[in-house]
Formats: sequence, structure tokens, C-alpha cells
Amino acid sequence: MPKCIVIADDLTGANATGVLLKKMNYSAYTVLNAERLELSMLEQCDCVLYPTDSRGIDQDLAYRRVSNVCNLLKNEDTKVYGKRIDSTLRGNLGAEVDAMLESLGEDYVAIVVACFPTSSRIVLGGYMLVEGLPLHKTDIAIDPKTPVNNPEVAELFRKQSKYPIASILMKDLLHGKHYLADCMKKLAEEGNRIIVVDCVSQEDIDLIADAVETSKLKVLAVDPGVFTASLVRKRIPPTEKKEKNKVLAVVGSVNPHTRLQLEELWLSQRCKNVFVETKALLEGEE
Repeated sequence: MPKCIVIADDLTGANATGVLLKKMNYSAYTVLNAERLELSMLEQCDCVLYPTDSRGIDQDLAYRRVSNVCNLLKNEDTKVYGKRIDSTLRGNLGAEVDAMLESLGEDYVAIVVACFPTSSRIVLGGYMLVEGLPLHKTDIAIDPKTPVNNPEVAELFRKQSKYPIASILMKDLLHGKHYLADCMKKLAEEGNRIIVVDCVSQEDIDLIADAVETSKLKVLAVDPGVFTASLVRKRIPPTEKKEKNKVLAVVGSVNPHTRLQLEELWLSQRCKNVFVETKALLEGEE
């Protein structure tokens, strides 16, 4: 059975995490339909990723979708559980984390590391900054489907979660993994089920993962994928040999930055592009 299970709120997020894992030589499968899933097919797979398509729906429905998938996929062989969240904190954060915590059991604690350094998403003082700006000062505040108007990470989880939530700030990371592990254990012993951790770099992410290992806590990794990948690297030996593989990118976004990123990709890489008319795709018979 898979050693790593990641539940994402959309397909893009699931695949983004899968790419991170593939780059580290793990076999990663994205599963789209739980009803047709044969668990025997996953026996040789390191990591399973499941998108619930729940970012823009009612929080109760999002909770049920995540809960059902987690109940189906969880098993004794799994060493890393991940809840993949949007890198700009859109979606049903609290409800979906609650669903996984309740499915996994009361001895699990969610460690939230909402940092994605290579995309200029960091968390400092409990606040998310995107390219140096507080989250609510970016285009995410006017997102047409799931706008975010509060940059305080813990507060966004509190809106939907029923569990006590605590934060670990940058000053605590400065003391090293043993001090950080003690902080995590103390907060968990006080009854906090969700712990939000400051993070500004890959070095911080790896430090937090080391602290989790030192603490011996049972954790649910809640992040845009990088923290989960760090935990996987520490807990699971890869099974694949390094190969040069092609990458399929499926891009659909109303964000103008996406167009700029694509233009940069076309200039820097050899790409074969297929452009799809969205309306025809959704309304067509084939």
C-alpha cells in the first residue's frame, strides 16, 4: 500500500505535489475517482494524491468529501499523511483539515507550513506574504471564486475549524530542531490540534520536518506540498530510478500572472502547446 497519502482540494494542487515527489524519484499517482479505485492497483505506488474538487464549494460538503476519501485510503502502512492546501490559502481550510484529523484519530496533530519559497509565498509573524506583500494586498483578495481578505494564517483556519489552534513564530525556529520539537509537543499536550508554523525558506521547511521527526508526534502535514515532500524524503526511501521524463502541464487560470509565466516558459523551454477553447470543451458532446 502507498506510504504517502495526500488529499488536495483541486487537481492542479494534487499534480503540483506529485511533480515535487516525482522529482525526488518517488512513484506518485493521482486518483480521480474513488468509486472506481482498486486498492490493489496502488500496492507498488509510493504516493497517492487525490483531488476532491472542493475549494469553492460549501464547507460541509467539502468536509464530507475529504472525510470519505481519507477513510477509504488510510492504512497501517502509510508513513506520511498530507493535506495539500492552496499556496495563497484559498478554500475550505479548517473544514478539510478537521475532516482528516477526525478520520486519522485524536492522537494526530496538524502541522501547518503554508510556505512555498520558490513561489515567493512565506509566513512571518503568523502572516502570509506574497512577493513581500501581505496576502490581502494581492490579487487573491479579488479572486472571482475564492477571495482571501485576511493574511493571518491561523485566523483563516479558525473560521471553520472546531479545534484549538496555536502558532509557532520565527523566534522559536532560531533555537533549532530540539527546541522546536519541544514547542510542538507542549502545544499538543495543551490540546491544540492545529499548529501553524512560521517559515520563509527551504531551510526552515527542512528544520520543521526534522523537529517533527524529533518530537515523535503523529502529524498531518498541511501545506502547498513542499513540507510534505520534505517529510516524505525523511521517512520513505524512493523506489524509482532517476530518469528524464516529460512533463504534462494543464493550465487554466484567470490570473494575469499565469499568462506571463507561460510566456516565460515558452521562451526558456522546448514546449508543444495545445490550446483549448473552454466553452467548447465543457459543452461539447465528445
